[in-house]
Formats: sequence, C-alpha cells, structure tokens
Amino acid sequence: MKENRESVRIFLTGHPGIGKTTLVLKLASILTLEKVKFAGFATPEKRGKSGREGFELIIFPSNEVHELASKSIEKGYKMKLGSYYVNENMGAIILKIINEYLNDDSFKFFIGDEVGPMELMIPGIREGILKLLKAEEKSMLMSFHINLKQKDPEIYDLISKGDVYVLSTENRNQILNDIINKIRRKII
Repeated sequence: MKENRESVRIFLTGHPGIGKTTLVLKLASILTLEKVKFAGFATPEKRGKSGREGFELIIFPSNEVHELASKSIEKGYKMKLGSYYVNENMGAIILKIINEYLNDDSFKFFIGDEVGPMELMIPGIREGILKLLKAEEKSMLMSFHINLKQKDPEIYDLISKGDVYVLSTENRNQILNDIINKIRRKII
C-alpha cells in the first residue's frame, strides 16, 4: 500500500434507479479483489413479486445484511417515509461502522450508499455522516440523494468540496472507470 497520499473524496448523485447503488456494489467488489481494506454500507432495493418491497442495509467489510425499510406495517417500525416503514435500529449499526472507520487507520476507504431522506431520518445518522465528512484526511465514496442540497445544505456543502459526479445512463460506466483509476493512483 502507498502511504502519505492525499485523501480521495468522491460523491455520486443521480435520479433514483440510475445506478448509484449498482456502482457502489461494483466498487466494493473491485476493492475486495484488490485487497483494499474498506468499511461502509450500501442500501440496495429489496425486490419481490410485486416490485420494490423495501431496502436492505449491507455492512462492509462483514457483508452482514439487515432490513433498512419495508412496505410492511407488520414489521413494527415506527418511522415512515412515503410508503416505507424505516427500521430505526439501523442507526446504531451505521454509526458503529462509521466510528470503526474513523478510529482504525488500517481501513483505507469508506463507502456510503446512500445519504438521503430515509437514512438521515434515523436518529444519530446525520451526526455520524457530518463527523465522517469533516474528517478531510479520510478517503471515501458516498452517494447522495439528488435533492440533498435543498434537504440538508450543511451536508451538501461538505460534499461539494469533493469530486461530485452526476450519474446518467450515458456516463455511469465511464464514471466507474474514472473512480477506480483515481483510487488506484491515490490509495492502492
């Protein structure tokens, strides 16, 4: 590993369904193959016969899978956003991995997907994300909701200091290649 390199701070946005989470999961696979120690989380859709049923929470590096949100009221979650009931217990899990990354220098990179209204409504998450973003020496890739600038200007201001990419169907593959090359030059 290369030491004493500047941090890599990459942020992705784009409309829902454009491929932010897919790009994040591809990057996680590549970092794993290249033996880069990273931490973080991803929030892929949970799909069923009737379409999207909710969202999962995958924790890196353990690949533990938890339920972040569900359309089912039977789950007993108290918080609601749109048609989803949000699992407020996921805040402790996300905060734990953020703190592990910030306090363990053997981690070289953090992946966070997604910083959006659902995640930010969970108690403690906003504060954890702010703490992470303020650690300017730490390398990361985080995806964020397309309307974050209006919903949380403070977080958006910190994100805008990094390299911000807006994903589209036309550019998402090239952006993944650009990100991988940047990480290889500065971290691997």
